[in-house]
Amino acid sequence: MVESKKDSNAEIIIKSTDPMALRLHIISSKISSEKMIKGTRKGFVKSTGGNIEPIKSEIEQFLKAFSEDIKKGDMFEFVATEKGVRISKNNEQQQTVSSHAFKEALFGIWLSEKPVKTKLKKKLLGS
Repeated sequence: MVESKKDSNAEIIIKSTDPMALRLHIISSKISSEKMIKGTRKGFVKSTGGNIEPIKSEIEQFLKAFSEDIKKGDMFEFVATEKGVRISKNNEQQQTVSSHAFKEALFGIWLSEKPVKTKLKKKLLGS
């Protein structure tokens, strides 16, 4: 059994190699595949300070998770382990991206110095 640790330091969490997960629950019918891809691309740009080139192929691989129609109620899970980031939609594993730099950028979308939503970052960190 893996012991769960809490930490409110976003930088430590982003850099960590400990297993961690984020769940994205779609609660609006206004979210489309196109909007999700566009927003996620922007998130990666912000998370990496504009330097997406080193992980560009991993980002493209990841974005395939949003290529099918997205409906209200869909659930995406991003589970980081020592083997990479496992991406699932509605409990069906889609792929694994095995790059720690990608994992840092992905979790940085929500936890970096320039997160997509500052209030959400605070909630994720329990602050």
